[in-house]
Amino acid sequence: MKLKKVIGFIAMILSMALLSVACGQNENRYDLPNVAVGDMFEITLQNYADGGYSWDYNLNPSSGIEYVKVEYIEPDDPEICGGVRPVIYTFKANKIGSFEIKFHCHRAWTSESIETNIYKITVT
Repeated sequence: MKLKKVIGFIAMILSMALLSVACGQNENRYDLPNVAVGDMFEITLQNYADGGYSWDYNLNPSSGIEYVKVEYIEPDDPEICGGVRPVIYTFKANKIGSFEIKFHCHRAWTSESIETNIYKITVT
């Protein structure tokens, strides 16, 4: 009986350690379809707000991409509490070139990301 508890405890510690390493290193790269100068485009992410998580983006102010708006999609059933909901970021392409938008998912009280998404877009 004691051996099962020790093995269970060790397994729990190992899984927590692996999860923390994985969360800190979860970086995804995506290529978006090309857009023309003046076009708007969207990036849809999953919002983990119920866990205190939110997305922030990094965008070089001198790049050819301009932030326009963000829209949080509410569930069809307003009585549903919790879960993951989509969030849609809208940007505008202002000049020709290749650009990256980097999103970080983290809790407001920490800068440690659980996920990083990097989107590459080419404006023609």
